Amino acid sequence: MSDRVVHQVRVSGSSDLPPEGIAALHRAALEQLIAGVHCSLTSTIGGVTIQVEQGPFAEYTARAEATCGDPLCVELVAGTR
Repeated sequence: MSDRVVHQVRVSGSSDLPPEGIAALHRAALEQLIAGVHCSLTSTIGGVTIQVEQGPFAEYTARAEATCGDPLCVELVAGTR
């Protein structure tokens, strides 16, 4: 069993986002990542990465992820497999 897991969320936006809209999408991805974890990201291995990409239809998607070594998170993921 691995001693780490990757928490990940995706947030979608429209194709006509101004620069401040892209920043808001970035922030929304981080907020959803924080809200969705059991550990409050206190056992993060490395940093939290957030990427904003533009898809084939010009829509934006933000992906936030963090590698976590918190034993509770690792056990929860192992229990759902």
